[in-house]
Amino acid sequence: MSIKYFINSLLGLLFTTVASAQQPEEFNVSWMKAKYGAIAIYNGSKNSFTIKFFAGTFEPAPQENFVWVDGVLMQVSLAPFHTKTPTTQSLNIGSQKVFLNSWREFEKKWLEDQLKVASVTEKVEFTSINNKVFMEWVIDMPPGSSGSIIKQVYLVTICFDQMLIFNGPIQRPETETGTKNKLTQVATTLELNAGKLVDLDQMYRDLQK
Repeated sequence: MSIKYFINSLLGLLFTTVASAQQPEEFNVSWMKAKYGAIAIYNGSKNSFTIKFFAGTFEPAPQENFVWVDGVLMQVSLAPFHTKTPTTQSLNIGSQKVFLNSWREFEKKWLEDQLKVASVTEKVEFTSINNKVFMEWVIDMPPGSSGSIIKQVYLVTICFDQMLIFNGPIQRPETETGTKNKLTQVATTLELNAGKLVDLDQMYRDLQK
């Protein structure tokens, strides 16, 4: 699947293409094992955020950005975008929903092109997790299109000028509810650190205690 850099031309009003526009902050991810499972630390040039995986078993999968969490395959990725709103200023709820829906439309079109179908069946709703806006997006995969994968479940939110995307491909006998619950469990741990980076050495020492 794509999960690529978000295209600037999706929203002429919100995205900017002028040369002097603020470039998206680049984040590097570091994974660390913990007694409770694992933690992912995303450090940018000015800001950072973390997500935790409370699990009995946690292993990276061969595919990039995929991990196994208690036997459930999960993808965690970022899609940066350009915005006229400085990263120090929070987007209002309405603007967040516009950005999230635009990402969904782009991703949906890409998926339909890859599957060579006119349209995919989807469910979309917005929810609040720890006072952050998340988009829940569920796609029914056309029969025979992706092997044993019958659905794709997404939880997507905005972290500074990034889309943080949680994705769970569903194979039988897994269920939509079970996969959504696992994604939500991870999303609940999201912590944003505006204007502050995580000291990786200190984090490692803390996890050893």
